[in-house]
Amino acid sequence: MTVFVGFGAFPPGFIAGNGSGSWDENALQTLQEWNAVVGSTFFFTGVPRGGSLCGAPDGEVNSGWDSDNCGLGFGDAIAITRTWYLTGGQGAILDTDVRFNTALDWDAYDGPTRVTPGGVVVYDFRRTVLHEYGHVVGLGHPDMAGQTVLAVMNATPEPGSDPDRLTADDKNGIIAL
Repeated sequence: MTVFVGFGAFPPGFIAGNGSGSWDENALQTLQEWNAVVGSTFFFTGVPRGGSLCGAPDGEVNSGWDSDNCGLGFGDAIAITRTWYLTGGQGAILDTDVRFNTALDWDAYDGPTRVTPGGVVVYDFRRTVLHEYGHVVGLGHPDMAGQTVLAVMNATPEPGSDPDRLTADDKNGIIAL
């Protein structure tokens, strides 16, 4: 599955918390993390190139920054994966696009979610793109399905449990698809 990665370079002077060189580098690394899951039948190929995030399905998985979720707004979401299905919502995936909210503070770092002294959350791009690319293959939020598990794919991590790498539940999920 080819994923077009269109997040680009860091702004001039920006130094990521994890020492990486660009937003695209982080996104491509997360695709490799999903690829390393033994037993999964999915394989991602990342291509650094922007594509259309809005409009009709085009059969391409495009990912990048967006200021207004293609006119729909982000609500309280930090990123959104839009998915089109072949048969009314539960069939095979036809197309997905991933949009990241440009109105938020972003960095790429390891460890727990960071908050500024003023109380503003600094979102971890790498952890978030890892989560969103799980949606690209069809994974949902285990915590929204009544499960209590440690997972990158959780919609709302439990206090003190904010994984920045795939967990056993995430890996079991992609293997099961």
